[in-house]
Amino acid sequence: MNMDDEKPEASFADVERILNRYNEYQTEHAEMISVLERMESELQRTVNDLDSLRQVGEDSYYYRVSGMPKMKVRDVLPYLQQEKMKKEKQIENLRKKIVQHNEEMTEFKRKHMKRMDTKDMPSTSYAETP
Repeated sequence: MNMDDEKPEASFADVERILNRYNEYQTEHAEMISVLERMESELQRTVNDLDSLRQVGEDSYYYRVSGMPKMKVRDVLPYLQQEKMKKEKQIENLRKKIVQHNEEMTEFKRKHMKRMDTKDMPSTSYAETP
C-alpha cells in the first residue's frame, strides 16, 4: 500500500464523532424510508379511490371524509388524477433523494471506517464475557 493511501489511526474522540455521524446518517435514512412508505400508502389510497369512482356513475356523490362537502364524482375525478400525478412525482423525488443519501452514507463509511481500529475500542455490549 502506498504511504499516501494510509491514514493515521483515529483517536477515540474521532471514532466517537465518526460513529455519531454514521448513526445520524442511518437515522435520517430510516426516517426517509418511513416517509416514503407513508407516501406510497397515500398514493395507493388515491389510486383505489380513482378505480372505485370510475366504476360508479358520474352523478353519484363522493364522500372521502365525514364533514367534507358532498361532491359529484365527475367533479372529483380530475382533482384525484392531479393528486395522483403529484404524489407520484413526490415519491420519485424522494426515491432519488434516498439513493443519493445512501451513496453519501456509503462513501462516508468507506472514507472513515477504514481509519478506525475497532478492536481497540471499548465494548458497547453489556453482555458479560466468561
